[in-house]
Amino acid sequence: MVKKLLAILLVCCLLVSVTACGGNSNEPAPSTGDDSKDTASTDTTDTTDTKDDGNAETSTKDTVVVACAAEPDCFFPYHSTLGTNMDEVPILHNVYETPIKLGADGSHEPLIAKSWEISDDGLHYTLHLRDDVYFHNGEKMTAEDVAFSLNLGGNSVAGAAQLANYDNCEVIDENTVVVHLTAPYAPFLNALCGRYALIIDKSLYEEIGEDAYNDAPVGTGPYKFMDRVSGDRITLEAFADYWAGQASIKNVVYKVLTDVNTQMISLENGEIDVLIQANIGALTKLATDKVKWEVVDASSICNLYLNCSEGPSADINFRKALQAGINKEEINIGVYEGYAVGDIQLPFSFSGRPEKGTYDVVEYDLEKAKEYLAKSNYNGEEFKIITVSGTRNETAAQIVQGQLIELGINCTVNALDTASYYAAEEAGEYGGKIRAGGISVLDADGMFHQYHTDHVVTGGKFNAGVSSDKLDELLEKGRVEVDANKRKEIYREAVNHITENAFCITLYYEANACAYSADLNGVVPRSLTGLYFFNDWSW
Repeated sequence: MVKKLLAILLVCCLLVSVTACGGNSNEPAPSTGDDSKDTASTDTTDTTDTKDDGNAETSTKDTVVVACAAEPDCFFPYHSTLGTNMDEVPILHNVYETPIKLGADGSHEPLIAKSWEISDDGLHYTLHLRDDVYFHNGEKMTAEDVAFSLNLGGNSVAGAAQLANYDNCEVIDENTVVVHLTAPYAPFLNALCGRYALIIDKSLYEEIGEDAYNDAPVGTGPYKFMDRVSGDRITLEAFADYWAGQASIKNVVYKVLTDVNTQMISLENGEIDVLIQANIGALTKLATDKVKWEVVDASSICNLYLNCSEGPSADINFRKALQAGINKEEINIGVYEGYAVGDIQLPFSFSGRPEKGTYDVVEYDLEKAKEYLAKSNYNGEEFKIITVSGTRNETAAQIVQGQLIELGINCTVNALDTASYYAAEEAGEYGGKIRAGGISVLDADGMFHQYHTDHVVTGGKFNAGVSSDKLDELLEKGRVEVDANKRKEIYREAVNHITENAFCITLYYEANACAYSADLNGVVPRSLTGLYFFNDWSW
C-alpha cells in the first residue's frame, strides 16, 4: 500500500503516466498438442517508474511464469481415487500448508506449527499452532482443521505409507494438537512436511466433498488457486491475508510446455521465467547469461530390479555378473549428461543414509563380470528387461542392453506402456525391470516399501524373491530407531545385504534440474522434485 501511495504522489508531482500490463492468465509427459501455441500470450506484469526526462529509472515485476512439461491434475492432497505422479507438488505446497516446512538442507522449520515437542518414547508429537492463520475463503484455521486433515490424510491408503505408524490426532485446545503414533517412526517430522499433512478447511470439505474441493482448492498457503485451463496453464494469486505477509510476487502462471525446443526458446526470450524438471541436455546448450540453472540429486532412484525367483537371474553368480558388468558412468552420461550419480538404494540427501565409504560398492569390472558369468548356469537364454516406453528409463535400459550383450548375455528390452508394464511386473514376465521410483519422505525408511516382504509380496503380485528375513528385520529396526547414528548403521547393513545378494542394481539417482531468469532471486531446487515455495522468490 505504501508503494502504491508513493507511486501516486510521484505521478501527481511529475505528471508522468505510469502504465502496467498484466497476464491473466521422474518422466516426460506425452505431447498434448502444439506447445508453440499461446507461449507468448501471457506477459509478466512490468511496472516502470520514469523520470520527467523519459528515461527508465526502475523496473519491477509482480508476476512469474513457471513452466513444466507435465500437467498436474490432482489438487486435493489426499484424494481417494485420483492418482498422483507428483506433478502437482508445486501447486499443492503453495496453495496449502503443512505444520512444518522442509528446508533445502533437510532441516525442519516452523510453518503453521510455530513449535513442537516429541515425547521421550517417540509416540506423541505436540504441535503448537499459530493463531493468525486464515483459509483463502476467509475462515480462520483452527486446531479442529489440523486434526481433521491429519486424520483424513494419515488414514488414506497412500498417506498411511508416508505417515507411517499414524494412529490419530487429538485436539487439546484451540491452538494445540497432539499426534499419536502406534510405534515410533524416525522420519515423522519429514512426513509432517509432506502432502498427506497439508491442511484443508474441515467445514468446507464436509460441505462439498473431495471432488469439488479438488476443482477449487482452498488452503492457507501464500497463493490462492484462481483458475485452470487444461493443457495450458494454472493461475495462482498471492493471498492478501497470508499470515506471513503477502508474497512479493503477486501472480504465478504455471504453464504446460511439453516440447523441449519450445521450453528453451521461451526461456531465452523471457516468455517464461522458470522451467522446472528441465531437460539437462538442452540446458547445456543454452548460450545466454540471462538464464541460470541448477541440478540437485532428486528423491527418485532408478534401479535395475532383478527376478531372483526364476530365469537366468535366479542364479546369484549371474546377478553378480550383472553387478560388475554394468558401467553406471556410461548410463549417467547417456541419460543425464553426466549429472546423475548413484551407488546404493539411498540418495545422498536422505536422512538415515550411511556415510559414503562405510558401505560396499561393486565397481565396473568387465573381466570380473565374465568370471561370474562363467561360474553361473547361464547358457545363452534370453534375459528380458521391461521398462516404460518413451521415458529416460527406456534410454537407460537400452544402454544396459548394449553393455550386457558385450558381456555375452542375450539381453532384450521390452518397452511397454504403463499399464502393460505393471501387468508384466505382477505376472513376473521379466528378468529385470528398470523404472525410477520416488521416496517422498526423503528418508532411508523408503526402502521399507521397496524391499520388505509385506510390500514386495502382496496379493496377486509375483514374488521376485528380492526379500529376506534378515533384510525385513533390519528395515523394521530402522524405521523405529530414533538415534541417528544407530539408524545409519542399520541401513549400512541393509544396503550391504542387498549388494551381497545382488537383489537389484542402483543405476543412478534422478537429477532435478531447474532453469530460471537471472533476475529472479530465491529459487532453490530441492531433492523432492517440484517442491518450490513461490513466496520465497522475488524480482
